[in-house]
Amino acid sequence: RDRSDSEVIMSKSTDIPGADTFRNIRLKSSWDSILRPHPSLWKEILAIASPVVGAMLFQALVNQADSIMVGRLPAVDGVPGQAAIGLTVKILWAIGGFLSAISVGTQAVTARRVGEHDPDGAGAALTNSLMVATVTSFMAAVLGSFYGPQLLHLVSDGDPEVMRVGGPFIRVRLLGIFTMVTTISYKAFFDGLGKTYVHFVASLLMNITNIVLNYMFIYGEWGAPHLGVMGAALASVLSTVVGLGVMVYFSLKPEFRKKYRYYTLSKINRGLAWLVAKLSLPSGFATLLLMVGFLIVDWVVGGLASGHQATVYQAANQIIITILMPALMTCVAFGTATATLVSRSLGEKNPDMAELYGWESARLWASIMLVLGLWMGLYPEFWVRLFNPNAPEVVTAASGPLGLVGYLLPLAAVGMVLMQAHFGAGNTLFVMYVEFGAQFGVLIPLSIFLGRYMKLGLMGVWGPTVLYLFTVVVFMTVTFYRGRWKLIKI
Repeated sequence: RDRSDSEVIMSKSTDIPGADTFRNIRLKSSWDSILRPHPSLWKEILAIASPVVGAMLFQALVNQADSIMVGRLPAVDGVPGQAAIGLTVKILWAIGGFLSAISVGTQAVTARRVGEHDPDGAGAALTNSLMVATVTSFMAAVLGSFYGPQLLHLVSDGDPEVMRVGGPFIRVRLLGIFTMVTTISYKAFFDGLGKTYVHFVASLLMNITNIVLNYMFIYGEWGAPHLGVMGAALASVLSTVVGLGVMVYFSLKPEFRKKYRYYTLSKINRGLAWLVAKLSLPSGFATLLLMVGFLIVDWVVGGLASGHQATVYQAANQIIITILMPALMTCVAFGTATATLVSRSLGEKNPDMAELYGWESARLWASIMLVLGLWMGLYPEFWVRLFNPNAPEVVTAASGPLGLVGYLLPLAAVGMVLMQAHFGAGNTLFVMYVEFGAQFGVLIPLSIFLGRYMKLGLMGVWGPTVLYLFTVVVFMTVTFYRGRWKLIKI
């Protein structure tokens, strides 16, 4: 034992695949975990985080594949098609992301019950999560399909070219809300168990399916109809059906079904369903606020110019977001794995270990994002041309803002990982308040002022991201350091 900085008790964990590190650490102060790296934990963190990051990356690549393949269409359809895809994805995540926040409560309760050695309680979390997810997502998918074009018209500022290809696209794409949310419910349960490889497999197969179907339906290959932009929507929805099917397959395996007994009607419990929903709602509102903020920024971008230049700005803005999305989603994914470790440690009555996981995960992922951020910041034109090599004006408009935000990726990693750690502890209301303040007190007002009134173009719209991220990181780190989240009961 090394007692100079902390007391370490050797105890091998069997809950997490590949976990063979020191599990129980009692810190003398939070500075032990902030300032002193603990490489002995990296294997355990990466064992649970790597499949989650891979799955999130594949999930992001579904939208990436849509944008890249549509960008290879003739410019008359490709440019407005990319703009429509980007706007639709934000609408999808504003609605589906709000409902998918059921994952926060599901994962937190599941991991906490695992830490308490209560498999029945963990299984009941999935039962009630699926009940809520199925009902709400079905209603949202139907309504979204009917009213999606009106939403697209609103956020695109009525751009006729975007609406020409985007109206039919969004009707089909929003049908995928149902499969998206129910898949996320399963994902949260398996992530809470530490079986993060399950969603990784589902995402891998889903992405392969999407690429193949995109090629068929967008370009009319292998006997499929030539649907253009609409083909991307159809391919994406069908691929999510494949993903859900994989999750159901794993849930039916005896090793999980018999131990956790989630397919039992007697486990439906209004109190537990409300607990899962109550923990999830603040996260849902935080996601909704984030997407609404992005959509307002899109509205700002739509007013930066008129005619063809407006479409160029819209397409450039969507390409920036499309490029950034995988990096940001992997930050969330790493944080999601951290949430499991935090919640499980709290269930084991070891808050010091929960704290250590939070700081060590933030440090580790920020280091990785530093490398990617430098590459993106130094060579933004390279990244933009991957998505639209046929429109030089789009490359010019997107490169400056993308380079700026690239340098901020390490900061985003710290903020998002600690945000998810707060979710794992059940401190969800706090995250919602911070997200609301940062979005509507910093990002949106400054984007409107600098973009539309100061006439700074896309750089004016994206520049306030610096202050937005600093705001989020300061609140997340200070509150995590204070440690009151350790007292939250689930």
